Amino acid sequence: MKQDITISDVSSRIRHVVARETDVVRNQLTRNHVATHIGTVHFLDQHTLAVVDDDQGQQKKIAADKFVIAVGTRPARPDTVDFDGATIVDSDQILGLDKVPSSMVVVGAGVIGIEYA
Repeated sequence: MKQDITISDVSSRIRHVVARETDVVRNQLTRNHVATHIGTVHFLDQHTLAVVDDDQGQQKKIAADKFVIAVGTRPARPDTVDFDGATIVDSDQILGLDKVPSSMVVVGAGVIGIEYA
């Protein structure tokens, strides 16, 4: 392990881990014959989804008995906290820092908070 870890080192590791975990999930879905569709989705009825491709704007209908919908997340940003992007950052902003902080307090016990801690 390096003595002085740079923000570039952290970013490279994050990209590697995210790519690996994405591959694991995709492989599990493929192995279990689960079709994936990416876009903005809404239910047309109990067994039909409308999926709009975010890049091309094309809509397709998908019918099934069961759906798994992965919506993603955004950092929690309470109104009472002044996120300045420099000393008080959320889990997205931390990736844009110029250097690794010499110390840090992590608030939150979700997966991302635990990873940063």
